[in-house]
Amino acid sequence: MATNVLSGLRVRCRLCRMATNVLSGLRVRCRLCRMATNVLSGLRMRCRLCRMAANVLSGLRVRCRLRRMATNVLSGLRVRCRLCRMATNVLSGLRVRCRLRRMATNVLSGLRVRCRLCRMATNVLSGLRVWCRL
Repeated sequence: MATNVLSGLRVRCRLCRMATNVLSGLRVRCRLCRMATNVLSGLRMRCRLCRMAANVLSGLRVRCRLRRMATNVLSGLRVRCRLCRMATNVLSGLRVRCRLRRMATNVLSGLRVRCRLCRMATNVLSGLRVWCRL
């Protein structure tokens, strides 16, 4: 079961139900089945803006209690491909499809999403935030 400790958080894998530690950001990989899983609601992480601990709210959106600033992205936000300027959706649950491993992974700095129109990969914007350009 999940705890509220900032470091060494544990969640249960949705595939094999094995408890696993949070490795980085909001990404969790089960040590048993290697399946990535979302962080469950009620866990805590640290806001990257003010370093205040913030609860992970339903839908995996994180809002800092001090700044009231959302630091993670919600499903349905869009990023624009730098090649063709076509917007592409960020998938639900703070997860995008990694173009290298073809598996779900959370939105972190430097990860890339593939444009549905031209198939060109484009970078997700800084940190755990994606700004909607539409």
